[in-house]
Amino acid sequence: MVSETSAAGKLSTAEKKKFIRTRDELAYTIKSVYFSILGQQKLLDSLDFSRRAIENNRKRIAQLVEVQKAAKVDLLRTEVRLSDLNQNIIKEENTLAIQRRLLFSLMGYDAPPENVRLEDKASLPAEESLDIGLLIEAALKNRPDYQAAKDRLEAQALRVDVAKAGHLPSINLIGSYGIRNAPSPSDVGTYPITKEKTKSTEDVGYVGMVLSVPLFEGGRVSAKVREETALLAAAQNRLRKLELQIRQETEASALEVMSNISRFKATLKSIEQAKESLRIESLKYELGKGHITDLLDAQAALLQAEASNCRACIDYHISAAKLKLATGGNL
Repeated sequence: MVSETSAAGKLSTAEKKKFIRTRDELAYTIKSVYFSILGQQKLLDSLDFSRRAIENNRKRIAQLVEVQKAAKVDLLRTEVRLSDLNQNIIKEENTLAIQRRLLFSLMGYDAPPENVRLEDKASLPAEESLDIGLLIEAALKNRPDYQAAKDRLEAQALRVDVAKAGHLPSINLIGSYGIRNAPSPSDVGTYPITKEKTKSTEDVGYVGMVLSVPLFEGGRVSAKVREETALLAAAQNRLRKLELQIRQETEASALEVMSNISRFKATLKSIEQAKESLRIESLKYELGKGHITDLLDAQAALLQAEASNCRACIDYHISAAKLKLATGGNL
């Protein structure tokens, strides 16, 4: 009975820790969608900036076409590029609307407010030094699902003890007390041996001990012990599998964080080079020594560099949250 009580307590604790892990996973999902929305907002800002730049170029080229200093095909190419950019903006706006609806749904709202824009409080990625060994040690110490698995293992070990107790004899203290009544107050009888007169009512009771020995249980108890022992071995294997999974998740998340930091730093250089290339192509075209295709390609390259920078920044924050989830940190 003590082992059964202890096993029930372990299982109750395990379920509470499982709930904590589920809550952490929900928090990570919300945080991931939040940063995805921030990235989508930044991407739309870059697309809108590029659209305004191409529209200004189209106006300038249209003026040059009127004075016969530019070919009409340059204007057509610019308008085609502007049309493609507008289609891309519509597509990204739809993606943003879906992400907003998902975020508010995860937070328990029926629908997001109209034209809502999330405040961007995300910091820029900074160089970090991560010790994977220490992170894995912290994960095995703090992960609630790992602690819950250990509690289940201990509970199953106690259930093995419960099954083994079936082989042991049991001693029970028993007793009874009551009052015996005659059919009516006038009824009087005699005891068979002593021939004494009996009373109409009298106290009766007994106290004793009963020893029960399981001599004829057959293989039932042994089979139960083998069953619980097999379940214990399965729980040990599950705990080992979870430990390996935690090690893999922690290491992969740490490497992903460091990779995204490197990506972000690389995209900063790409943006600088794309801006300089666009400046040169704009001057060349204004002086009549460049081609409109080169100018449009330079603008597209700048947009691509800014989009890559935005994705690297958002991926960093998502991977940092994933690392906290993997190590059992506070999200």
